Amino acid sequence: MGLETVAEGYGLDAVERTVLLLALIPTLTMDLYNTLGDLGSYGFGCMAVSPELVAVFEGLDLSERREMFRRLGPKGVLVQAGLVRAGWDEDDEIQDFWAANVYLLPKAFAMLTGEAVTDGRARCPRCARPTRVVAEA
Repeated sequence: MGLETVAEGYGLDAVERTVLLLALIPTLTMDLYNTLGDLGSYGFGCMAVSPELVAVFEGLDLSERREMFRRLGPKGVLVQAGLVRAGWDEDDEIQDFWAANVYLLPKAFAMLTGEAVTDGRARCPRCARPTRVVAEA
């Protein structure tokens, strides 16, 4: 898989690499519990990885947990690069952050698995999702 290539290309640290790796799991299996054991219970939602799951997996202390807000916030490398989307917004309740879903975006999936996104449709350069063409009136 291309984890090392992606990590080096975007200058990701160990925790950001873990976010990508854990966010990849739900794209490949429906059973977080069998894949991650009891740790899968920190996913909170069906087919979802959460900041809490990442923090427990990495054994983050309180200071490092504070950094998770930056890592998965709108200015974080993973979000800015169009690799993940976090289901938490800065206007939401702070305690809801830990249970928010973290989704791997198509661009990251393609890069991590070596799949090319080549269906001929125009794609967003940030997240690799198909763009919608609006005809002029």
